[in-house]
Amino acid sequence: MINMNKLYTLLLVLSLSCLVGCSNDSNYLEVAEVQLSHDFTAKGGTKFLTVNTDLEYVVKTDADWIYTEIYKGVTNNLRITANENTLAVKRSADIILESTGVQPITIKVNQANSEPFINAYPNEVTLSSGKVDIEIEVNANTDFTITLPKWISNSEDNTPIIGTKKYHFKADKLFGEERRGEIIMKNSEGTITKTISVVQTEEIVPIFEDDFSYTENKGYAWFVLGSTGTADVTFDKNSEGMNKGWTSTIHTGKNEAGLPQVKLCDGFISAPFYAKRPSNMVTPKLKELNGTDKVKVTFKACMYDGGTDKSAPDAANELHVYLIGPGTCSVDKFDITQYGRNWLEHKAYDENVTRDVWQKKENVEYEFTITGVTTETQIAFHFGPLWPENSQYTANHPDLVSANINCRMGFDDVVVMPIYE
Repeated sequence: MINMNKLYTLLLVLSLSCLVGCSNDSNYLEVAEVQLSHDFTAKGGTKFLTVNTDLEYVVKTDADWIYTEIYKGVTNNLRITANENTLAVKRSADIILESTGVQPITIKVNQANSEPFINAYPNEVTLSSGKVDIEIEVNANTDFTITLPKWISNSEDNTPIIGTKKYHFKADKLFGEERRGEIIMKNSEGTITKTISVVQTEEIVPIFEDDFSYTENKGYAWFVLGSTGTADVTFDKNSEGMNKGWTSTIHTGKNEAGLPQVKLCDGFISAPFYAKRPSNMVTPKLKELNGTDKVKVTFKACMYDGGTDKSAPDAANELHVYLIGPGTCSVDKFDITQYGRNWLEHKAYDENVTRDVWQKKENVEYEFTITGVTTETQIAFHFGPLWPENSQYTANHPDLVSANINCRMGFDDVVVMPIYE
């Protein structure tokens, strides 16, 4: 026979136990397993998932490219938004759901990468008129390196970064006509390359030049002997001419009529050569070589008609070039116009004749090169045959000594240009 009191007591205990268990089971925080991982494209986007819970909970993430929002309701009550991934690398992050008294839930978020790119502006840089500074703005979504030509260097901290940055470079000063190079940006995989073309141009500046445009037909410009054994040309005390730095070599014992002389015309020089009385003009030292040891020298010269004794030997038409100081000339003399060809009129050194006579003449331009030039080099233009410093010259060249030579040549537009190879 069943004892009803014992049965009642058993049922009461079971009922109380059931109430406690149900109370504990009502605190829950659940997400379906299939929703514990989410993949986004590089463009990003929004996804919803369902959180089953009877608790208040919080959502945490360390990723600044993920945003979440909790909605009221039974389903689709948590929104996850991923921003666009502009980088060339994949990325991932964790979203943590937390509440009191339950285990936290981790949701994994993965996002694909964008295609790598390196964009730069401008695509081409042209440097001219002494400009040497370069600025390039780069926007990249991948790691990259920068390679420079040897004549371009960094002028600031140009450590490459992912994102947008202005990079600054400086080109070496140009002493030639033109050069080209490339600034190359390449990602670490070598799959993306951005090339910026750099062109540097510069007008070549003469090392020395004189067109004698400042001279006037006022008479002879005597060379005045200086303390160093050379002579400075006065150019009739013309300050611009004196600043050019022309000098003359003294031919000891051979210049019977005194120091050499040249005649100033309107915009050019008339250089005489008499028997045993040559004249020359010597440039100043070539101080502004601009990074080269080779130069090209051009000048104009022409013999006078009526100002030259046509019975004189051919040597009377010579214009010699030589150096004072280091260097080697490509030629040592020029034959300035054979007889009967291309003569300047005798009146060319009269007062009413100007330098435009050169514009009417052909075959009056001469040039030569010099190698091994230094800042100590001077160029000498010697009008007429060279006179050696010994008495054997008279015996060896009686035709020159005995002839009543009265020769003169025009001289103009001296330019010394650097050569870059």
